[in-house]
Amino acid sequence: MSINSKFARRSILALAAVATVLVSVPAVSANATSTTHFSVIAKGKAEGVGLGMMKGSVTARFTANLAKNTLCYSITSHGVTGITGVHVHTGAAGVNGGVAVALDPTKIGVKGSTCVPVAAKVLADISANPSMYYFNAHTAKYPNGAVRGQL
Repeated sequence: MSINSKFARRSILALAAVATVLVSVPAVSANATSTTHFSVIAKGKAEGVGLGMMKGSVTARFTANLAKNTLCYSITSHGVTGITGVHVHTGAAGVNGGVAVALDPTKIGVKGSTCVPVAAKVLADISANPSMYYFNAHTAKYPNGAVRGQL
């Protein structure tokens, strides 16, 4: 066998080995989804404070960005005034839970979205199990929550 044919055979074997490795490594797309979107309409009835409590609602739109560990949000109020706090809480429908993510009530009605850092584990759980979290808004009259909506 000539030197050139040995070189050619080794080159082909090396290329085959590289191709095998490339095929066996899972591809990660640059467009892989790392965001989850949620939209919530929070109402007084869902908070359990009574039907006559609030006739308005608060709408929140969220984008959980798992790559950046941020939760971006935009909130609009429809007839609910004097909001002192807005949060994402742990808890299934009808179950109260602790604050998972504190949001800024001064950003209500601001155009565009506001982003807050969130622990990776918390953000991943919110994205994977949104029905186990709820959004609510608090007022001075209803400090435990004026309106509520499940993610």
